[in-house]
Amino acid sequence: MKKLYLILFAMLGALTASAGYNYMEFKTVDGATRTIAADGLEITLDGESIVATNTAAEVLRLQAASIASMEFTDYASSVAEISANIDCAVIAYAIDGTEVGAFGSTTEAFNKLNSGLYLLKSASGQTIKIIVSK
Repeated sequence: MKKLYLILFAMLGALTASAGYNYMEFKTVDGATRTIAADGLEITLDGESIVATNTAAEVLRLQAASIASMEFTDYASSVAEISANIDCAVIAYAIDGTEVGAFGSTTEAFNKLNSGLYLLKSASGQTIKIIVSK
């Protein structure tokens, strides 16, 4: 319960200091980092979850007990475990922006690409970064 009050107190302080920052960054106890745009940011407590919403209709829901820290920042970043298997065709790009191939899925791209860092983009616009190490 103390942690919950501490988080709520920190949110209140952070909201008053938000002027000039573009994003709110949440760091969780497992090391994940999630951000949400700060424009019209509203943070509420829903049961055991912290729910952050903004004017762009983004919603970020995190378990209150999992939040290690939060702060306003000028840049967006999200480091979290995600499923990298997009079940549709993707186009692979090298880090310099050069298109290196089209594939039926991320799994196919991962298996056929040489070692390196790539960006995969689906037809729906979803983009993920993969590291291929062979």
